[in-house]
Amino acid sequence: MIQRLSQNPVKSVEVKNEFKIYPNPTSQYVIIEGINKSTFEYNVVNTLGQTVLKGKSSSDKLIIDLSHFVPGVYFVTYSTATPYNTQTQKVILK
Repeated sequence: MIQRLSQNPVKSVEVKNEFKIYPNPTSQYVIIEGINKSTFEYNVVNTLGQTVLKGKSSSDKLIIDLSHFVPGVYFVTYSTATPYNTQTQKVILK
């Protein structure tokens, strides 16, 4: 038996993808572009869930050097505090 716990419908919120990350796939670096906020944080995580690189920036265009990492799949997460926005994109390093 399934019980409905709430009569309030869940409202979906559409989040505009303000960030671009390219080139993808890459063999050296990725560029995060379109960040029009004062400061944002970024993390690069491997498929084991280990953070291999993190930092902060206030630039609207950031180049992240990935050339010293082992080829594979990585996840780049970038977030802003005001307004709060976090996005993650998969990056393939050749």
